[in-house]
Amino acid sequence: MKKIIFLILISSIFAIANCKGEAVSAAECEPVITKMFDNLTKALKPEEQEKVKAMEATLKAGVVKECTTGKYDLKCMAEATSIAALQTCKK
Repeated sequence: MKKIIFLILISSIFAIANCKGEAVSAAECEPVITKMFDNLTKALKPEEQEKVKAMEATLKAGVVKECTTGKYDLKCMAEATSIAALQTCKK
């Protein structure tokens, strides 16, 4: 349950609005975000994975929006396997 809360928290952090235009396209961000969610949910229990999957579309929308600001290293995000690793991806 703690991991689900952390995923929601990190998604909220990514969802903070930025007034600048897109620096990275949503098309570039979407596969990275998908891989990131896959990596982060691997460590969850099956019932927790189901809960995250149910919220994934909503969470991804906020993360993609923040990703397009260009403030994050996309390669780092794609390879992150934990919340701690993901926090190091901000440029």
